[in-house]
Amino acid sequence: PYKAPVLDAFGTVLFADIVSFTVFSGKMDAIKLVQILDDMFDMHDKMANDLKVDKVKTLGDCYVACTGVLSLKAAHAATMVKFGLGLHYNMKLLNIKQDLAGKGLDGKAPDSDLRIRVCIASGPAVGGVVGGKKYIFDLWGDVVEQAELMESGGIPERTQVSHSTWLRSSKDPTLKFRCRPPAEQKVLQEEGAHGPGKLIL
Repeated sequence: PYKAPVLDAFGTVLFADIVSFTVFSGKMDAIKLVQILDDMFDMHDKMANDLKVDKVKTLGDCYVACTGVLSLKAAHAATMVKFGLGLHYNMKLLNIKQDLAGKGLDGKAPDSDLRIRVCIASGPAVGGVVGGKKYIFDLWGDVVEQAELMESGGIPERTQVSHSTWLRSSKDPTLKFRCRPPAEQKVLQEEGAHGPGKLIL
């Protein structure tokens, strides 16, 4: 029987991935590619630690994190939104670091900066450690699927949140939101993205 702790809570989940990563990775030396990913994820991890955000895993170039699941926190949605905004700042620092080294992120030109899109959703989630070898902590639930699907329609250098996340973070005076244009919402809904939610400026 399964003996590891199972977490069942209302939390917030984030997916953040690099825009056009396949194109960039195809131009890079393998060692440089891994170094860039290591630098990026290390920056994200440090910010997560500072904001008490829980890293779930990385999937290729995608960073997955949660709040309110591993540790109960009333402001889990607003905390995650601020973390999402901070990830864009991390990318600017990473790009500057590469430019100062005299090369862009594709190893050829200093103007080839990488950008990310961040998508966040809030809702019930179940978490646990699975597997007997190379076991990992993972999350399941509609909220995870929603955040992942939103990511496919995300806008580069913007943080997109679900309606549920917006309801739980919009009262924070440090955060400013705007709705996506109706035309974009219609396209995303037709693509099954669970509704595009709102964007943070």
